[in-house]
Amino acid sequence: MADLGEVDQVDVDAFTAIKLRCIAYSIGSILLGIGLSSIWVVAGIVVILAGVVLLCIVVPWSPNAEETPKNSNSALSRAVVLIDEFMRSSFLLLNSLAQKGYHAWQEKRERAKKAMEEQRLQEEGEKLSRLAQTQQPILDQQNREQKIIDKRQYLLQNLQDPKFPIPAISCEAELEPGEECYWYHVGAVFASDGDLRGPQSSIGTLILTDQRIVFCNKDGYAPELSIEHIIQIQANADELRISGKSKSATGAYWTQDIILFEAFLRAAIRVAKDVYAPQPEGSRSRHIAESVKRKVFKRDKGQCVYCGWREELHFDHVIPFSRGGANTIENIQLLCKRCNLTKSDDI
Repeated sequence: MADLGEVDQVDVDAFTAIKLRCIAYSIGSILLGIGLSSIWVVAGIVVILAGVVLLCIVVPWSPNAEETPKNSNSALSRAVVLIDEFMRSSFLLLNSLAQKGYHAWQEKRERAKKAMEEQRLQEEGEKLSRLAQTQQPILDQQNREQKIIDKRQYLLQNLQDPKFPIPAISCEAELEPGEECYWYHVGAVFASDGDLRGPQSSIGTLILTDQRIVFCNKDGYAPELSIEHIIQIQANADELRISGKSKSATGAYWTQDIILFEAFLRAAIRVAKDVYAPQPEGSRSRHIAESVKRKVFKRDKGQCVYCGWREELHFDHVIPFSRGGANTIENIQLLCKRCNLTKSDDI
């Protein structure tokens, strides 16, 4: 039997080196397959199996002096080189596949992450949209309330101005021709004895016009008080006390906005005094009050009472001013320029 020492030491060293390298390749393949299996299961399993098979082949592999001829140095060297190249190429191929798989996994992960982010943004957008739809009625209500507050403040400031035209509203009450409604509240309270919580109080509809204040209860009883007959007004946060020549309409009133109602009432009283106040002797003037002009313009429907023309209108005295005609609603009419020039002074 040949001694192991007869085998060339170079060949044994080369054999040992290639074996260790193969073992390293095998272990590397197993580790690479384990890492690859997390992103590419099939390829990872294949690489692990290849590494295990290679390790099973290489580990028991050792040079046997009895089976190795003395003249096999060159053949063993070539085998070592071929195995080394094969293992290196295989490991590089596996590494390349692993890198491609990793990059593919990264791209897939980025796409999934992007899709999740888009879905999250979409869900947040839908949530905000639903929240906005839920909050929109509240915002609309707040806007309406703010508009009411702004309008109330605007009216309170301007109703004190004698030149400010009192805004009229439509109502269900039957008014006199030319009569304008300023206030209409269903659910107001009136007490002739001044006690809104007492037995004499009643619930009904409060109406304020340019001529009168009317309270109509559910029984049809409707005391009224002419604007020009109002003597005194006392207001606080809870009620408005009105004293006048009509005892039936004198008492305490409650409505939805006492302060604003008082402002309308005082403005109506001021206009009524301006319209109906007699001119003192020696101070007659052709000046017609703005309140009178507004009422005449509305009564005559903004057109000449003779021909119906709507341009170049003038406020004319029915009884000429030179003959003592007053600046009252009854004595003022709308005439166009032509009719006013041709109108005779004869009564």
